[in-house]
Amino acid sequence: MATSEQMEAYSQFWSLTLGFAAPFALKAAVKLDIFNIVSKFSSEQGATLDEIIQELRIKHDADSIQAERLFRLLRFLVFKKVLALNGARYGLTPMSRLLVSHGSSSDVFVGGILSFCTSEVTQRSWQHVDAAIKRPGDSNAFVEAHGMEPQDYVAAHPEFWKVIEDFRLSISTATSATSFLHMFADADAAKIVKNCHSALESDGKIIICDMVMDEGKELHLQLDMMFLSGSQRYQRTKTGWKNLLESCGFGSEYSKKKYFKDMVGDLDVLIESSRE
Repeated sequence: MATSEQMEAYSQFWSLTLGFAAPFALKAAVKLDIFNIVSKFSSEQGATLDEIIQELRIKHDADSIQAERLFRLLRFLVFKKVLALNGARYGLTPMSRLLVSHGSSSDVFVGGILSFCTSEVTQRSWQHVDAAIKRPGDSNAFVEAHGMEPQDYVAAHPEFWKVIEDFRLSISTATSATSFLHMFADADAAKIVKNCHSALESDGKIIICDMVMDEGKELHLQLDMMFLSGSQRYQRTKTGWKNLLESCGFGSEYSKKKYFKDMVGDLDVLIESSRE
C-alpha cells in the first residue's frame, strides 16, 4: 500500500510528465480554428458542440468518433480555463482571445509564439539539453539537435523562417519592445553595454528596461529553460545584471524597480546605473 507521501509524489510525477498536453492541445485547437469559430458567435452565448462541428465541416453526428474527440479536446480546454462553458455553450476567456487571429489590428495575437514553441524543430532541441550540458565549449541544445546554429538552420530551411517571423511578430504585439539585452549572451551583451558606457558623459546614467529574473517565479524559470533548450542565452538574475554592468564600467550600485506590467507577466524592470 502506497503511503500518502508516495501518492502525492506519483501525482506530481504524472503532472510534470504530461505537462506537454496543454501546449499541444492549444496547438490542435488553433489548427482546427476553434477560437476563431467560437469568436463568430455572440460573446454572451458562445457556441455549442454541434455548431463548432458544423463550422469544422466534419461528419455532423453527435455520436461520431470525430465529435467525441472534439468534445474531449474542448473539455480539457475548459478545465484549463482556456474556454468557458456555460450550459452547453463554449465561450472565449481572456486567455483564448489572445489566440483569435482575425481580431482588430489593436488586438494581441500570440499564435506565433505557440507555433514556435510547439514546432518539431524547437521540440527536437529539448531532447538534447542533457548533451549540451555535458558538452564542453560553446555548443547548445539546438546545435546538438540540428548540427548548426539557429541562424544557419533558418538559412538552410527557409520554411522555418515563416515560423520565426510569426514568433517575432507575436512577441512584438504581446510584449514591450524595450526588453532587449536578455536576448544576448554575456559577451555580446557586454559589447552593447560598453558602447553605451563610451557614449555617456562622465556623470551619465544608463537606463535599461529588461527582465530581472526572480528564481521564485515559475514563468521566469520556464522562460530560462526555453533559452537553455535553444541557445547560449539566459535570463539574468540581480547578480547577473550587477556583474554585467560592473564589467562594462558602471557603478556597483544600481536601482531596480518595476517599470510596468508586461503582457507576459511582471517581467520588465527599470535598471539604472551610473557611470563610474
